[in-house]
Amino acid sequence: MAFELPKPLGSSSATLAWPGGSDDLAGAVVEALNREPTSFDVTVDAPEQVPADSPATLSVSVANTGDAAGTFVGALNRTGPSVAYTPETATELTVEPGATDTWEYSYTPDPEDAGAAFTFMFVWRDGDERREIGILEPEESDGESGSDSS
Repeated sequence: MAFELPKPLGSSSATLAWPGGSDDLAGAVVEALNREPTSFDVTVDAPEQVPADSPATLSVSVANTGDAAGTFVGALNRTGPSVAYTPETATELTVEPGATDTWEYSYTPDPEDAGAAFTFMFVWRDGDERREIGILEPEESDGESGSDSS
């Protein structure tokens, strides 16, 4: 079942109703529904370039600047070079007031994508950030010479 409630609820009571029944919600639940959403300061960081076949890590730092614990919800999408647009993943972080939590996600571009770029797009309730990451040629592996010493 999915439905939307106004936030805050703005009511002293709440009832769930369905065909053939109903349930009055208790005081603590109504209090939680009436609480203003907490606020978050969000910082998004990612490298400007990464070698192909090496991970590019997006780091999201979430600081709860409100007076109550809150759940931060974000979604990560990606564009290019092999896709026009793709959802990558989502995150939920429960952050206590005054605390900060960090979430990271890594994506490794294919070697054939060297010379191109891709974009991480991180979206949450109050904003969005984009980070374009250039894809460099793969780094050479140490210790591989390609010759046989017999």
